[in-house]
Amino acid sequence: MLAYHNVVPDGEGGRGDRALHVERSAFSAQLDDLLAETDVIPLRDMLTRSRRNGSRPRTAITFDDAYRGAVTIAVQELSRRSLPATIFVTPGLLGDRSFWWDDVAFGPRGPAGLSEVRPVAIDRLSGEDGAVRAWAEEHGIEVGLAPPAWRSATMKQLVSAAAVEGVTLAPHSWSHPNMAMLSDEDAEEELRRPLEWLREHFDEDLVLPWIAWPYGRHSDAVCRMAGEVGYQAGLRVDGTWLPDRVVDPFRLPRLSVSAGLSRDGFRARIAGAWMWA
Repeated sequence: MLAYHNVVPDGEGGRGDRALHVERSAFSAQLDDLLAETDVIPLRDMLTRSRRNGSRPRTAITFDDAYRGAVTIAVQELSRRSLPATIFVTPGLLGDRSFWWDDVAFGPRGPAGLSEVRPVAIDRLSGEDGAVRAWAEEHGIEVGLAPPAWRSATMKQLVSAAAVEGVTLAPHSWSHPNMAMLSDEDAEEELRRPLEWLREHFDEDLVLPWIAWPYGRHSDAVCRMAGEVGYQAGLRVDGTWLPDRVVDPFRLPRLSVSAGLSRDGFRARIAGAWMWA
């Protein structure tokens, strides 16, 4: 299972977490490699379809955050190749909004890089957007505005993407917090609310009751709660290939695709020559 975040126009620079934003030409080449080397199937089939039918690896494509570039540019490339994919949506952050990890710039007044901000933002401030921005300003870290393709999709764009054959939607929480740090009450709301919202706005067959954990963070209690709320699976944002025998469906691994990954590196990974830990 491949974990993407965004696909952006070639040569478009941005600020913040550049690794999340794969250029269109690189993404297109990766899709061609997937078609040549694997069977790309809907995410919902990864746990139900036999993994021993055929000799080629099976691949599912996912996108976290419902970035505008993913919902428009990536979906266009998928549609050209008739490939399925699942977009994990954070409804509370839709509507041409930018994410804190893309708006924080690192100049002379700020930390050396994102690696110094993320532990504070995610582990101390629970990944809450407003709190992170307030902390950045308090510490003299410049906060800018991400380019259009680096911002969240609008409702109209999401509806258009969902109309493309093969595209399904699933929850990525309501507001993208560190789920492991929430109270039981807040965690339940972050789980229940986006699933209800998706089912209210989209046909039932387009909504997959799986959740991609924000920042990849979860806990035993949150995983149990997800099952009680009605989810069937939970996805990490790291890991290696899906094992033949799934022990815990709420901690499923994904291969995260970084913008810095070369085409040869991508080919090696989908061929299994180099597993990602």
